[in-house]
Amino acid sequence: MRKKKREMGRSGRGQNRHSEGDPSHAAKRMVEVTAIASRTLEKAQQAASSLGLPKAYGSYEELLSDPEIEAIYNPLPNHLHVPWSIRCG
Repeated sequence: MRKKKREMGRSGRGQNRHSEGDPSHAAKRMVEVTAIASRTLEKAQQAASSLGLPKAYGSYEELLSDPEIEAIYNPLPNHLHVPWSIRCG
């Protein structure tokens, strides 16, 4: 059995970033959200601070380039889901 939680990042802050309905809340036993990305580093740092996350990225590309991140939660607007989900693969 795998003992270390998988690291998960978020692409975007999302409207429900503090909601218990957020998949990152439901999967806490298996994953640890350790990073967030936004379109600007300032917004990402603010969100990381309010969520208690150690990593903040000023672009989604930076988040996807982090070799420690094994999964992404994508709460981006609908028109961005497909292109960013493809980039995650």
